[in-house]
Amino acid sequence: MDGSGLKQYNLPVPALHIHKEPSTSDKQKDAKDVESSAFAASQFVDHLYALDTTPSSHAWHMLLVLVLCTAGGMTPWFSTAAIVSDLSILWDVSISSISLLTIAANLGLLTGVLLSVLCQLSEIASLPRHIAIGTALAALFNAGLLIPGVTFGLAVVMRVFTGVALALVYPMACKLVTTWFVAGRGV
Repeated sequence: MDGSGLKQYNLPVPALHIHKEPSTSDKQKDAKDVESSAFAASQFVDHLYALDTTPSSHAWHMLLVLVLCTAGGMTPWFSTAAIVSDLSILWDVSISSISLLTIAANLGLLTGVLLSVLCQLSEIASLPRHIAIGTALAALFNAGLLIPGVTFGLAVVMRVFTGVALALVYPMACKLVTTWFVAGRGV
């Protein structure tokens, strides 16, 4: 970092110094530098607040679209909860064992989010593309539960992959919302 971005706001550019005992004039110079930096920083903050960051009406429409897409895209996460009793009969397992399907999706989501952060997926391709791919994969893995002859163990594995796919939906949608709403994110 060469400090060129700091020059716009008259912030001092860091420099390498060999340590020596500061003289009185050095201490006075440092105090002036701190005072100057504080003033420049306050100008920078004032500049940020002066920017018009009020969301446009188009941004609110995009928020509605994102909310609907995200809610629809996340339905595979909750779908097994609606048919728990049928699944326990189908696989002849207890209701408490069926909870592994939800736990598997949660673990998959956690794993997927960690992988996407480590691989910086949100920087590689467009966020809407990630959301679309994640939604399609989650629906595909979730539909795999309907294949005749699927065992409970395979269903748990498919739920893990459903969660991994959902890591491309919710976090990416949250990041996309932040691009439409730079300020005013709180209630």
